[in-house]
Amino acid sequence: MTEVREGSGADVASVSEALVSAFHDDPVMLHIFDKEKGREKKLRGLFVNEAKRSLTKGTLITTSDGPALGGAIWMAPDKWRSGGFELVGQLPLMFTMGLSTPRALGVLGRMEKVHPKQPHWYLAVLGTAAAHQGKGVGS
Repeated sequence: MTEVREGSGADVASVSEALVSAFHDDPVMLHIFDKEKGREKKLRGLFVNEAKRSLTKGTLITTSDGPALGGAIWMAPDKWRSGGFELVGQLPLMFTMGLSTPRALGVLGRMEKVHPKQPHWYLAVLGTAAAHQGKGVGS
C-alpha cells in the first residue's frame, strides 16, 4: 500500500507532473484544452497554480517516497473560490492558458452554480500518474 503525507512547496512540481499525466486524456481537460499543441504546458500551469493555492488555502497530499505518484489538492472550508486580489495573481496562469481561458472559466462558472453553500473541505483535484493507475495509489 502506498503511504501518503502532507505536501509542501518542494512537492508542487512533482505533484503537478503526476497530475499532468493523470489528466492527459480526461474528457473535461480535453474540452478545456481542445488543441493538442500546448496542452501539457497548460495542464502543468493549472496544476502548479492549484497546488500552490492549496498550500495556503487547504492542503496538498502526495505519496511518501520519491517523485509523486499522484496527488490530492484540497481547499479548506470557504477557501475554494478565487476572488479579489487573488485573481490578479492568477493573470500569469491565464496568459499560459491563452485561448483556453474562456472555456476554463465557463466550466468553473457552471461548477460554481452547483457547488454546495455549506462549509466543507473541497477536493479540487485527485489524480494518479498514468503509469501508476490501478495500483491503489489514489485509494
